[in-house]
Amino acid sequence: MRIEDCHINGNGNPGYGDNHTGIRIEGSVDVTVRNNRIHNIRTSVVNPVNGAGVQVYESKGLLIEHNEIFDVGSGIFLKAVGYTNGQADPAKYSNQQDVIRYNLIHDASYGIVHHRHRHSASTVYFLAHQNLIRGSSTGIAFCGFDVG
Repeated sequence: MRIEDCHINGNGNPGYGDNHTGIRIEGSVDVTVRNNRIHNIRTSVVNPVNGAGVQVYESKGLLIEHNEIFDVGSGIFLKAVGYTNGQADPAKYSNQQDVIRYNLIHDASYGIVHHRHRHSASTVYFLAHQNLIRGSSTGIAFCGFDVG
């Protein structure tokens, strides 16, 4: 699947408590998000990270590149691969590489958030490089990991 050359204006904060997104990818494989302009996406007080330019649940094989994302709670939010009902499930770990590159993310609370996104690939499975993040309180955040 490809999402390319779109202009998405999220209409600010319409009062949603959670999950106000520009592009939401869920339960998908081999998705490309390229050359989009995504902005003006916020949530209410509950969780600003969920006001995401690109929000990803239970997906793998991602290529997110050459996007401008701004005035958002989070630019790119990868979440919950490898879980069933909130519990780690090795049968659902991703075995494909996710690449986030060449994006301009600005005026966001968080640039890139990688949260409970588990992989089993033997190679580098999450590669974020040559992204420009500015005017954000946090550039890249990794949350919900253990080393066991």
